[in-house]
Amino acid sequence: MHLKRFLDEIEKRIPLSLQEGFDNAGIQIGPFDKKADHVLLALDVTPETIQRAIQNKCSLVVSHHPVFFKPLKKIQTGSRKTEIIYQAIKNEITVYAAHTNFDIVEGGINDYLSKKLNLRVIDALEKKKENVIFKVQVFVPKTHKDLLVDKIAELGGGWIGNYSDCTFSSNGLGTFRPGKNTNPYIGTQDKRETVEEMKIETIITEDRLEDLIEGVEEAHPYEEVAMEAFRLDRPDRRNGIGRICEPDQPVKLKELLERIKRLTGQERIQFNGDPDTVIRRIAICTGSGASLMRAAKGRADVYITGDLGHHDFQYAFENGFALVDISHYNTEKFFAENFRAFFSDLDAVHFHDYNTNYISIYN
Repeated sequence: MHLKRFLDEIEKRIPLSLQEGFDNAGIQIGPFDKKADHVLLALDVTPETIQRAIQNKCSLVVSHHPVFFKPLKKIQTGSRKTEIIYQAIKNEITVYAAHTNFDIVEGGINDYLSKKLNLRVIDALEKKKENVIFKVQVFVPKTHKDLLVDKIAELGGGWIGNYSDCTFSSNGLGTFRPGKNTNPYIGTQDKRETVEEMKIETIITEDRLEDLIEGVEEAHPYEEVAMEAFRLDRPDRRNGIGRICEPDQPVKLKELLERIKRLTGQERIQFNGDPDTVIRRIAICTGSGASLMRAAKGRADVYITGDLGHHDFQYAFENGFALVDISHYNTEKFFAENFRAFFSDLDAVHFHDYNTNYISIYN
């Protein structure tokens, strides 16, 4: 698979339009005109990450954390950031980040961690901008039905959660009368025609709607294409940062802590609250979630996140909910297996993993 095609596929499934305003997801270095047969997945990009990509003949590195959050003012020899840039360009390795858009997207890292903790997601922790969805329907002769279904999928239509190529087709009879100065694919001028047609229905996000309309019109055999698009009033319950979850049945806080320890391998977990408190609703945010403390207040019995400080625990105590601090790394170390699951249908792409944990524990 060519690299550009794979990058297009990433952005169909994990749209850049979902990312937070402060973020810098997407292409970091490149892209280079290459195939993407081998892809390295990493939480962070370091010089060692690029060396591992070289060793595994990877033309693309996909990381969770972007290499660049702010514009560089200088590139100096001897810095690790410069070494990343130099080695990536020298070896024509494209570097790409799927960050807050991967946090937000349905099936992304917040959903993935919730699932691994055996929790059922019921809502987003903090809602973000509306993810506008349109229903599109187009009428086409039966002979061209498969052609248009393929074109819709190619242009990013028909995504429902982690399911792609979602369309519905129904039979019907179409009538039309070609007028003067027409060149009809079927029929003759000034004679009403009745043609057995298919109505194809699908959905697509607003940012891809115009591309879908133009692509379908180009692929359609008719001069004038009968096609309609309707905005759907379908709220996306997961269109936001973090998740509100429920266990299959109420669980004590200490049992939830043991579940977290087994999953992450983190031996020491900071928390507050009574270990025997019965937990019925859980808020989760991977990475650094201190800024969402107020969103968790009143909506969950416990909030699980990373990078918490003294005053965060004080706030939770004063507002009557428990707080659990997992390390930033342990909330996101499943990025590679999560990302791989998004593209498990692409047999032509071989994934390799490389993670760096910067924190050691002294016992």
